[in-house]
Amino acid sequence: MKDDDDQLRRSPGTPVFTAPECCLGITYSGRSADTWAVGVTLYCMILGQYPFLGDTLQDTYDKVPLLSRSTDLFIERHLSRNNLNNAISSCFIFYQHRRLFTTR
Repeated sequence: MKDDDDQLRRSPGTPVFTAPECCLGITYSGRSADTWAVGVTLYCMILGQYPFLGDTLQDTYDKVPLLSRSTDLFIERHLSRNNLNNAISSCFIFYQHRRLFTTR
């Protein structure tokens, strides 16, 4: 990143860790997408499964933007209300500028 500009257009990486804005093909913040991936990692470590996994690659890309809009209910079903739940939830905020650790 040069000059603090972390705007990206392509999203190489593992599909199950892909943030919704990457699936939509829009310009996105690299920091924000990384925060999303941290949320997926924490979720996997605690529950032993991916939060957004489809039967096919395209199905996974389709599920991320759809399911991410209801992650509060999705996470609440599996985790009790506590700091970990709050940390994961703040990584999974659909709007990238509102995610944890996305501002300097």
